[in-house]
Amino acid sequence: SLDHYTARTEGQVLRFKVKTANTGASTINDGVGVVALVGGAHSALQGGELIVNGDAWIQWNTSIGGGSYILLFCTGAPEQVAPATQPGHAVNAGQIQAQSLSAFTTGGTAPAFTLTPVPAITAYAANQRFQVTFNAAGTTPTLNVSGLGAKNLKQYTATGAKIAAIIASGQTSDVVYDGTDLVVLDQLPNSVGVTPAQFDNSTNLATTQFVQGVGLQFSSSVLASANLTLTAASHAGAVIIGNSSSAINVTLPLISTMPVKTAIKFWNYSAGTMTLVASGSDSIYLPASVTTFPLPTGAFITLVSSGAGAWFAVDMSGLGVGQAWQNMGGGRVVSTSYANASGRPISVSYNGQSSSGGATYTAVVAGNTIINTSQAAATTNFNIAFIVPPGATYSITQSSGTSTSWWELR
Repeated sequence: SLDHYTARTEGQVLRFKVKTANTGASTINDGVGVVALVGGAHSALQGGELIVNGDAWIQWNTSIGGGSYILLFCTGAPEQVAPATQPGHAVNAGQIQAQSLSAFTTGGTAPAFTLTPVPAITAYAANQRFQVTFNAAGTTPTLNVSGLGAKNLKQYTATGAKIAAIIASGQTSDVVYDGTDLVVLDQLPNSVGVTPAQFDNSTNLATTQFVQGVGLQFSSSVLASANLTLTAASHAGAVIIGNSSSAINVTLPLISTMPVKTAIKFWNYSAGTMTLVASGSDSIYLPASVTTFPLPTGAFITLVSSGAGAWFAVDMSGLGVGQAWQNMGGGRVVSTSYANASGRPISVSYNGQSSSGGATYTAVVAGNTIINTSQAAATTNFNIAFIVPPGATYSITQSSGTSTSWWELR
């Protein structure tokens, strides 16, 4: 208080050294009585505007709150500042925290949005930035700020290319002017996506359009012109093409190194047989279990990893592809069982001649009698033909007469 002060006059200034800091709204006793002490924005003090040992200047104003002292300043203390309304005004902490000078909602009709910031900007300048809430959804949008003319709204792709922004209703984003366009910095996730060039094998994300455009592709194409050992890292998902005039072996990766469902395709183009060899204790299921599988010229097979010791043959050449008719007469005897260990279906054609009393002949495949017929006429030629699945046993019996030929397509 100021005990010697007896009257107040408009604009009267008092100066004093602060004894006690304020912690909120404050009053002062100037000797005439206790009255409000407000800040430069004509609002109650909030705390900290007066600090111990600071030099304070206050001025009487009869029009504020029925008469109040206004704190013009206190050395060493923050000042109360009225909200800025023009570009050259000082801003207060409340405006910054609320982004009231930079956060606005658009107007206009999508996709031609408008923005009316307060204070208005007088010209576009690089690095101007606003937080914008969009009032509607829109594609290929524009934004006209302070009536200065529409600018394209853009966003960046993962490759750094600028494309038209995609806007959702109610979306809030930071928008910055880069000197050419207004760029949405925190854009929506790009569910539409940018389609890479056809056959692109970079780290770009693939859209459904890209996938459909390239169709089925292998991870790589490998020509096998000599013995070859495959690895999961280099050959998973690949197509291996036999390209040797002489026989070669291609050793498969260990199943334990191959992810489940991973496939490798094989096709033999050249004259030399390409034999697939399973590694370690792995097997190839045709579905008959084998550890090697020959691919003659023109034959193919697709193997899929089970992840645990077995390759599944999910696709292979049909009967006759990469096979040839072979005369087995010197190595086949009737009434003897043989196994089809070729890994592929084979076709058997047997020719015989009945005796003077006729003959009965049968064919048994995998324990099943598939042919059982008679030739009553004497010394008459006959033929039986059948297919033997991979891994199955087969035999032919003839009650009498002679065997004239035994051919197999294998």
